[in-house]
Amino acid sequence: MKKIILLLLLITVFASCHDDKSNEETEIKKVQTVIMYLPWTDDNMINAFHNNIKGLEQAIVNMKGTQGRRVFVFMSENKQEASLTEITYKNKKCVHDTLKRYLFSGNEYATPNGIAGIICDIKEFAKTPHYAMIIGCHGMAWIPKGTKIEHFAPFVKPRYGMVVDEWKQTRFFGHSSDKEYQTDIAELSRAIDMADVHLDYILFDDCYMANIETAYELRRNTDFIIASPTEIMLYGMPYDMMGKAVMTMDWKVACNEFFTFYNGYKYPCGTISAICCEELENMAAVMKDINTTHSFDERLLDKIQIYDGLSKHIFFDMEHYVRYLCKGDQMLYSRFTQSLARLVPAKAATKTFYSVYNNAETPITTYSGISISDPSTNKAAESKTVTEWWRATHN
Repeated sequence: MKKIILLLLLITVFASCHDDKSNEETEIKKVQTVIMYLPWTDDNMINAFHNNIKGLEQAIVNMKGTQGRRVFVFMSENKQEASLTEITYKNKKCVHDTLKRYLFSGNEYATPNGIAGIICDIKEFAKTPHYAMIIGCHGMAWIPKGTKIEHFAPFVKPRYGMVVDEWKQTRFFGHSSDKEYQTDIAELSRAIDMADVHLDYILFDDCYMANIETAYELRRNTDFIIASPTEIMLYGMPYDMMGKAVMTMDWKVACNEFFTFYNGYKYPCGTISAICCEELENMAAVMKDINTTHSFDERLLDKIQIYDGLSKHIFFDMEHYVRYLCKGDQMLYSRFTQSLARLVPAKAATKTFYSVYNNAETPITTYSGISISDPSTNKAAESKTVTEWWRATHN
C-alpha cells in the first residue's frame, strides 16, 4: 500500500512540474524588463514597426518564452494616439495585452518628461531589477534636433519620398524634418535619469547611432549600446534572427545574425556594433592626450572612411580618423587601439553601406564599428564643440 501511495505522489509531482514547464511565463521569476519604444516618426515607418514587433515575437516563440523577461511595446500609430502593450508567451504563441492607451495633445512623448513618464508607467507594471530599451525611429546621432542638413550630393534631390523602392528606403529620411517630434540625445539621457533606471542596453534601430559623441552622452545611462554607424535600411533589425541574442546579451551572435541577414538582403548594406559604455571614460582620456599633442591635417579628410552620403561628411570611421591623426606616434595609437578593442567588443559590416543622401552604395574598406564627427567641416556639425565628448577630449 505504501508503494502505491508513493507512486501516486511521484506521478502527481511529475504532472505538476510538467504543467509548469508548459507555461514558462509563470515558472521563471522575471528579472529584466525590455521596453520597445516606437514613437511617432512618420506614416512610412508604421508597417516597418509592425514587422519589427512580429520579428521580436518570432524570437520569443523560438525561445519558447521570454525566459525571465517582461516585454513591453510603446507604439504611436499617429501623432496623438499611442498604446502600451505587453507581449507574453502562452500556448506556444505570443499574445498582446493592452495595458494603457495614450491620447496626446502634442509632442509630450518626445520630451524628457514624456519619455520618463512612459518608462515609469512600465515600471509600475513590471517591478524588475533590470531594464533594457529598444528604440525604433529615425536617427541622426548627436546632431541637435531641428538642424538643417545641407551638402547633398548634387545629383540627388533632397526631399522625402525621393526613393520609390521601399527596399532602398532607410530609417533617416522622413519625420526627421519635424523637430517637434524629435528628441535630442541629451534629452533621452535626462529622461532615463528622471525615470530612475539604469539600462542593461539600448538597442538603437535607427540610423547613425553607433557614434562616439552619442555613446559618451549616454555613458551613465546604459551598459551597452547596440547600433549602426551608417543608415539602417527601412526594414530595420532582423529581430526574428537576432532577437534571442539581443535578449540574452550575446553581442557577437547578435552582430553575426544581423550580418547574415543583410549580406543576403536585396540591397546587401548593413552595419552594426556593440559599444561597451564602461570603456568610454578611458577612451576619452586617450583621445584627450591625442588631441593635446596632435592636430589633424584637413587635407587628409578625403582619405578617411566615411559613413554618410553627403558631399560634406558628418560621420567618419573613428579608427581610420585616429590612424591619420596619430600618424608617426605608434605609442599613442597603440593606446587608442587597445581601448577601441574594449569599447567595441562586437561588430559586423557588409562590403558597402547605402545612403538616401546620394542614393548610392559606398564601399567600406575599413570598419571599426563606431563613427566620430570631430573632423567634420559640415555646417550641421558646428555644434560638436558643445557636446560632452568634445569638452572631455579637447579642453
